[in-house]
Amino acid sequence: MKAISIQNPFAHWIMTGEKTIEVRSWNTEHRGDLLICSSAAPKIPAMISGHALCIVSLDKVTQFRKTHLEAACMDEMPESGSFAWHLSNVRIVKPFPVKGKLNFYYVDDELIEVIDDGNLSPEEADDVFMKYIAPVSYKYGKIGCYYLEKTSGDLIRWRVGQASLEYMSKGTAEWKLTEPTSEYEKAFYDGEGNCELEQITDKKAHKILDDWGVASPYGEDDEIKL
Repeated sequence: MKAISIQNPFAHWIMTGEKTIEVRSWNTEHRGDLLICSSAAPKIPAMISGHALCIVSLDKVTQFRKTHLEAACMDEMPESGSFAWHLSNVRIVKPFPVKGKLNFYYVDDELIEVIDDGNLSPEEADDVFMKYIAPVSYKYGKIGCYYLEKTSGDLIRWRVGQASLEYMSKGTAEWKLTEPTSEYEKAFYDGEGNCELEQITDKKAHKILDDWGVASPYGEDDEIKL
């Protein structure tokens, strides 16, 4: 199958259906199936690098216009003369390593196994994600990032592969899982709720935990509770 490598987060966003237009400086006459592979770099928590991710249909190619920005997951216009590759019909494949190349290249069809053709139930799609996608995501099971809740002063952290957030308050030395309806969950996942989360560096988070008397490695080696 004809394939192309795309850097994350864009390759990941194509796989999830958020990005339906790919931007290229060159045109192509190819139409139909195209295997989307993620480049080896950069490595981003919760995303897969250096693997085949999904098959899409390349329906048409047009000149890139400002109206394409949202579908391309971009805030600014690319260089003049860029092309918009219109993508549809995402089919997620079982991830497997691919050594990317410039422009198009070919991947053996026998390596490609579709695991989600877009017709799975939400429960089935979740099972596929946890079985095939999450385990090969960068930093799976590790701390992805820390946040500070500005009003309460609570420390919140998110682990790659774990849906629920964890939080700790001053005066305690135990990470607790948030509830799906908590204000922290609403703020983190939906940008809503009655709290304000500020992302902070690991170094700053560890300094706070030191001040609170929490022993290193700060519970980072605790088993994920799904």
